[in-house]
Amino acid sequence: MVFLFYLLITQKDRAEQQVFDRTIALAESLIKLECREEDLRLLLDSTAEAIYGLDLDGRCTFCNQALLRMLGYQDLDAVTGQNMHALIHHTRPDSSPFPVEECRLYKAFRDEVGTHADDEVIWRADGTCVPVEYWSFPQRREGRVVGAVVTCIDITERVQSAAEIRKNQAMVQNLLDSIPDLIFFKSLDGVYLACNPPLLELFGKSQEAVLGHTDFDLMDPASAEVCRAQDLLLLSKKKAVHNDEWATYPDGHRALFDILKTPYYSPKGELEGILGIARDITSRMIIEEGLLNRDRLLEAVNRSLVDLLDAGGWEEALPEFLSRLGVGSNASRTYLHQRDPGMSSDAELYMVQIQEWCAEGDFSTMSAPVPQILPMIESGLGRWVLELRANRVVSGHVLEFPPLERTLPQSRGVRSILLVPIFVKGMLWGVVGFEECLGLRAWSRPEQDILHLAGQGVGIVIERQEALRDLELARADLEQRVLNRTRDLQASNLELVAEVASRHLSEKRMTALTQGFLRFGPDVRTNLGTLLRLLVETSGAEQALFLIPGETGLKVENSVPELPEALPEMLRCLDILTLPRNQAIQADCLRSQTESPRTALVQGIWAEDRMVGVVVCLSHSGYDWSAEDKNVLNILAASAGIEELRRLAEAHHRSVQLQLLQAQKLESVGRLAAGIAHEINTPIQFLSMNLRFLEKTYAQLMEALAQTCSAAKSPEARDQDLEWIQEETPKVLQDSIEGIERVAQIVRAMKEFSHPGSPNPVKVDLNSNLESAVTVSRNEWKYVAEVHLELAPNLPLIQGFPSELNQVFLNLIINAAQAIGARPHSEGQLGTIYISTTPIPEGVEIRVKDTGTGILPEIQDKVFDPFFTTKEIGVGTGQGLNVCYQTVVNMHGGRIAFETVPGRGTTFIVQLPSEIQPAKAPAGKQGVA
Repeated sequence: MVFLFYLLITQKDRAEQQVFDRTIALAESLIKLECREEDLRLLLDSTAEAIYGLDLDGRCTFCNQALLRMLGYQDLDAVTGQNMHALIHHTRPDSSPFPVEECRLYKAFRDEVGTHADDEVIWRADGTCVPVEYWSFPQRREGRVVGAVVTCIDITERVQSAAEIRKNQAMVQNLLDSIPDLIFFKSLDGVYLACNPPLLELFGKSQEAVLGHTDFDLMDPASAEVCRAQDLLLLSKKKAVHNDEWATYPDGHRALFDILKTPYYSPKGELEGILGIARDITSRMIIEEGLLNRDRLLEAVNRSLVDLLDAGGWEEALPEFLSRLGVGSNASRTYLHQRDPGMSSDAELYMVQIQEWCAEGDFSTMSAPVPQILPMIESGLGRWVLELRANRVVSGHVLEFPPLERTLPQSRGVRSILLVPIFVKGMLWGVVGFEECLGLRAWSRPEQDILHLAGQGVGIVIERQEALRDLELARADLEQRVLNRTRDLQASNLELVAEVASRHLSEKRMTALTQGFLRFGPDVRTNLGTLLRLLVETSGAEQALFLIPGETGLKVENSVPELPEALPEMLRCLDILTLPRNQAIQADCLRSQTESPRTALVQGIWAEDRMVGVVVCLSHSGYDWSAEDKNVLNILAASAGIEELRRLAEAHHRSVQLQLLQAQKLESVGRLAAGIAHEINTPIQFLSMNLRFLEKTYAQLMEALAQTCSAAKSPEARDQDLEWIQEETPKVLQDSIEGIERVAQIVRAMKEFSHPGSPNPVKVDLNSNLESAVTVSRNEWKYVAEVHLELAPNLPLIQGFPSELNQVFLNLIINAAQAIGARPHSEGQLGTIYISTTPIPEGVEIRVKDTGTGILPEIQDKVFDPFFTTKEIGVGTGQGLNVCYQTVVNMHGGRIAFETVPGRGTTFIVQLPSEIQPAKAPAGKQGVA
C-alpha cells in the first residue's frame, strides 16, 4: 500500500516534471515564433512595394505599411480581415463597376496561377484612385493553395510620363506632317519604315502602299538604282551624304530636291537605319538662275555704257553696244530707233531705225519691207507713245496686245517685245528695243529696271557727247568770229588812219583820241563815261549818250554830261532796227527849229547779229557832223561790240563748262548705280530671310521644344536649350536691324551725294561729305581695299559748294581704289585707303592715301591735265583729277597736291580755305615723288 502510494507519488512527480519541461519548451518556441514574426513584420514594413495577403475568401490576412500609405489608412485593422476587392478594387479606371468574377487579384488562388496587370487602379480611403502595377501569386501550405500574396507599386508618374510622351509624340508627328520637306526613315535594307505626307504626295500613294516597300517598288529602275547607291555609300562611310536629284510627280511636273541622308543609331550606338530629308529647291534654282542672268545683264550694261563713254562718238560704238545688250539679255533682236525731230509733234511721233543687232539664225529687219520712218500713232501704237513719253517701258507678249498693236510686231516675226525709252535733255530722244522671236518671254521686273537704266545711260552719254561737241563747235566758231572781227577791225583801223591822215586832223584831237584808246584798250564799256567825255571834247558834240534797248524802247545807261530831263523826242522816235551796221547816221530828218537838241549823230553797237546799244552825240546849236566825227563814233562802237562779243563768249564758255561738270557727275552716278543696287540688295536678302525664319518657326518651335524638353530631359538640359534659343534669337534680330541700318545709310548717302547743289557757297561739313562719298563708292573699293577714316571730331565748317566737293572726294576715292586694284596682290590680301581730315590755320586739310602703284616721275606734271589718263580703255576718262583741280583751285581758291612713291602708293592733299578765296592757279599743280 505504501509502495503503491509511493509509486503514485513518483509517477505524479514525473508527470508534473514532464509538464513543466514541456511548458518551458513551448514557452521557448513561442518566444522564437514571436521573434520570427517580428522580423517578418520589420521586413515587410521596410519594403517600398505595397504587399498584402489574401485568404481563399479574398480577405486580407496581412499587409505592410507601404500599402497603408498607398491607401491612406492609419491602422492595420482598417485593412486586415477586409474583402480587398470590395475595399480597393471595386471600380474600373473609367468608373464602371468591376465584377469580382473578373478580378485578376483572385485569379492566383482560384486558378492557382500567377497574374500581372498594369492597366488597373486601386481606390484609396478618400475616394480617389491610384494607377498601379501588381503581381498576384498563389500561397501554398503542405502542397495546397491557402491564399495569395499581392505586390503592387504606384505608377502614377509612369502613367503621366507615358501620357506626356504620347502627347509629345503626337505633337512631333503633327509637326513632321506640317513640314513641307520630305522626311523618311529606312531600314538598312532600304525598306521605308516611316514618312510624312509630302513624300506620299511625291509617290502618289497611300502610307500603307509606301511603308514596307523599297525604292524599287515605288520608282522607275534608274531612279531607284541612284537612291540605293546613295544609301550604300552612306552605310559604307557611316557619314551623312548630300546630293541633288530630280523627281517627277504623278501629275508629270518635275522638281529638283536637295536630299540629305544621315545614319540613324539606336541608344546603344548600333546602326539601325537611314534618316532622310529632301527639300524642293526648284524655286531657289529658278531664283539663282534669275540672279545669274541679272548679274550677267548688269555686266553687259556696264561694259556697254563704258564703251559708249570711251568712244569718240556714240554712233561708232552703237553696233558693239547693241551686240552686248542683245547677248546679255538673250534677245533675238536688239535695235535703236531715234525720234525724227523735223517730222515729230505732239500729235504724232516719227521713229527712224538707226542700228540693229540680230542673234545668229535670225533675220535683220533693216532690209525688210517695213517702213524705216515709222509714224507710231498712225500705226496704232498710241498707247506705246504715251508710256514712252512718261519714261516707262513697254513690255508684253504680242498675242496679248490689242489687235492694232499686233500688226507691226507680227510682220517682223516678234512674239514678245520690250521697249526702253531714251531721254536727252528731258525730251524723248528714242528707244532701245528688245524682241524675242523664238518663243514667249516675260522680262522680269529686275531685267526691265536694268535695261531701263541702260536706256538712261545712253541718254546721258548722248547728252554728254553733244555737250562736248557743241562746246568744240562754239569754241571754233568763237575763234573764227574773233579772227574775222580782228581782221575787220584792222582793216577799219587802216581805213581810219588813212582817212584821218588825208584830212589832216589836228594834232590835239588825234593825240587825245589815241591816248584814250591806248589807255583803256578793249575794255570800252567799263570806261564808258570817260570815252563819252572824250567824244564831247574832241568833236562838235555838246552831249554824248549811251543807250541800250529796253522793253518799252531805248533807255539811257550813261550820259556826259548828265541828261537833265527825259530822252529827247527825236531819239524816242528813233527806230533802232533801221540803223546800219558799221556806220553812223545823222538825224537830219528829225531837225526842228523849236526842239532842243537840234541835231544828233547816231551809231549802233552790234554783237554778232544783235543790237546791244546805241551811241548818240547831241548838238543844241545845229552842228553839221563831219565824216571824221562819224569815223570816231564808228571806232568806239566797233570796240564796244568786240568787248560785248568777248563777254558773251566767256559766258557761253562758263555755261558749257558747267554742263560738262554736270555730265561728269552723271557719269559717276551711272557708273555707281549698279554697285549701289548690289549693296542694297545684299542686306535686304539676308534681312528678308531672317525675318521670315523668325515669323514662321520661332513661336511654334519654342512651344514644342519647351514641352519636349520638360518631359524628355533633365531640368539642366532643358534650361540649356532654352538659353541657347534665347541667346541666338536676339543675334538674328540684331543682324536684321544692322541690315536695315545699312540700307538706310546707303540711301541717305546717295540722297546727299545726288543733291543738285546751290549756285551760292554755303557752310559745308566735310566729315559728313567724306562719309557719304565712302558709302556711295563702297562697291568700287570693297573688293580691293579697306577704308580707314580718321576724321577730326571738331572739324570746323567751311564755305563752299557741297555738290562739287562731293564729286572731288568721290573721284579721289575711286582713283585710289583703281590704283590699288592695278597693283599685284596675294590672293585674299586687300590694300588700304586712309582718309583723314585736319584743321589748319587757313581752313581744313584732307588727305586721301592709298597703297597702290604710285605715280611715275615722267607723268607727275600731267596728272591734273584734262583727258590725261594712264588707265586702260574703259576704266578712266582723264577727267576726274582735272575736275578736282578745277573745283578746289579755281572754284574754292584752295590747293591740291600729291606725294607719291612709285610702287608703294600716293597721298592726295586737298587744302580748302574757311572762306572762298581767289584761285591760285599754278600753286595747286604740285607733286612730291
